[in-house]
Amino acid sequence: MAYGVIWLLCLLAFARAAPVEIQGDIVCQPTTWHDVLVFLLGNFVAHVATIPQTPGTKWYISLQWSIIALLLPFVTLTSSVWKLCDHFTTGGNDFKNAYAARALVVVIRTPEWKPDSGFYTQFYPRGPRETDIIMNSNESLGYAFMGMEKPDSADVLSTYDVFGNHSLPPGYRLVIAEPQMVHSVFFKHLRESVGNISLSRYRSWVKMGAGLAQLIFSCVTLFNSRGDQFDKFGYASFGLYVFPFALMSFVNLICVGVVGDYPCLYVVRTSVLLEAEKRGGYFDGAVGEVYAGQDYKPLASSDKRKVLVKADGDGLLWRLDEMERKRAFIPYKRAQNRIFLPAYFDECTDAPEGYHQIWVTTLKMFIAYGFIIVTPYLVLYSFTRFHTGGSTSQQRGWLISWVVCNQIGGLAPILMNTVRTYFTDNWMIGKYTRIVTYSVMIPLSVAAIGGYYTIISELLEFGTCAAL
Repeated sequence: MAYGVIWLLCLLAFARAAPVEIQGDIVCQPTTWHDVLVFLLGNFVAHVATIPQTPGTKWYISLQWSIIALLLPFVTLTSSVWKLCDHFTTGGNDFKNAYAARALVVVIRTPEWKPDSGFYTQFYPRGPRETDIIMNSNESLGYAFMGMEKPDSADVLSTYDVFGNHSLPPGYRLVIAEPQMVHSVFFKHLRESVGNISLSRYRSWVKMGAGLAQLIFSCVTLFNSRGDQFDKFGYASFGLYVFPFALMSFVNLICVGVVGDYPCLYVVRTSVLLEAEKRGGYFDGAVGEVYAGQDYKPLASSDKRKVLVKADGDGLLWRLDEMERKRAFIPYKRAQNRIFLPAYFDECTDAPEGYHQIWVTTLKMFIAYGFIIVTPYLVLYSFTRFHTGGSTSQQRGWLISWVVCNQIGGLAPILMNTVRTYFTDNWMIGKYTRIVTYSVMIPLSVAAIGGYYTIISELLEFGTCAAL
């Protein structure tokens, strides 16, 4: 609805005044504030209505990114490129498409989790050494969770809209199923029944219509940016700097049409979710099944024997085959002997295997870099050969600074995804990634404000002209 209102305002503003002067095949008129408003709405503001929605995002978070996109359009451009790459490399049926779009969430164990006294929790040690520590060591044991301390592992229920009704017992949390954390298990133990699941997503005709109209408007602006405008302003010509927004609308048009928007996130039924249900949790609306059956074979680096553990008084009772051992439990950081339990899946006992798609990640990075680094300068060179014309150093400085800051801002989604992939176990890096990202956007936006000021001043100085 908000995007529809934005687009309606843009349409209402396009009631242009009659031209007052005709020079050959060019119609010119003194620029009024009405003309400035039309130019800004048609070339810049309208593209906000084209931004694909992050699955399940609250309205106020979408508003934040819309404001950022109005100042630094390449920020959301790179996100759209990543969505398209993930869709074509991972998607397939509705379930896989939602997974590629980061619209699936899973239940994980948190550092506060402890085994239940009523039933055993099963897992496979990462090797014979861990099995030997459990069964033969006389010392106390501490355990940690593989892949738990990961970037962006905030509680989903407080940040996103999640389909269904859910209640989590102590020691569990819902997090987004990031591919670098769960990919190996998702595709190894995904049940065939998920192919018949239909998950709600929509392709907004309002967004696609706004994207097409804004793309046409920007192309007309670029076409009219010639002749006297280049002589007067050179590569600081105001009409050239609509290109980043036109490019963003083009990519967003494809992204909305192909990937679509997910109004909410969907909880996936996994082995850890089943365990949470045994401990009093309920998950109304969980979809799919991702867990191993009786024929499950542990990963190659894991011990082939299954270990069971449950709470027993103040300690833990460990069981291997017919052997049982009682061990005292102490916090992981103070324990000399440490056992790693899986946080995401009982079946996933190795380090996270998202690194299997490093080549895909690298490809996406190159594509995104190409969009945000090369194309703006190609446009400036093709139109002006970087001639300065009669522009001032202040005008050139503000507009080029806007391009550069826009490119730096466009790297933010790439850096965030890189952190998620390569620094999975460094919780300090992950904890402050989003804070640093938002902090960087503030000084970068200063150049954007200066760029808008320069464009408005050039419009008022040059006049409004169009080809017949």
